[in-house]
Amino acid sequence: MKNITLTLLTAIVLLIFTGCDKYHRNKYVGDWDFVTERSTTKRDNLLFEIIEENRSVIYYSGKISLGNSENELLIKYTEDDEIIAWLEQNSNEIYTFSEASFTGKYPSGKFDGKNNMQIYFSWFKKGNEGVHIIGCADCINGTKKKGGKK
Repeated sequence: MKNITLTLLTAIVLLIFTGCDKYHRNKYVGDWDFVTERSTTKRDNLLFEIIEENRSVIYYSGKISLGNSENELLIKYTEDDEIIAWLEQNSNEIYTFSEASFTGKYPSGKFDGKNNMQIYFSWFKKGNEGVHIIGCADCINGTKKKGGKK
């Protein structure tokens, strides 16, 4: 009877610990299809007048992989763009770092289940010849590929 009780207790403890998803970011790792809506505004450095506005849509088969820290993900969402994102512990909220945000890391998106995500962030890019590129914003929608690499 003691052996059965001990075995049951051990099994229960193991189930509790394996049920906890300490590394919940692993479920998002894999191949993704991304649709990025990008808007860019160029402004004059002196007068801050709008010189040019562009909007584009980029379709890209990218990847989400693990970053260096426990809550970090690397998201490659266009051929030329990759961001570092953080997940709060036991959350689906995505945080990114932005030069457009004076606070640095800020909430910028979320995962909807394991297979969908949205991120919105903005960034600054200093141009040359008296032109500042400001107000750049990427709105990224991702869908995890079925059967994609994990």
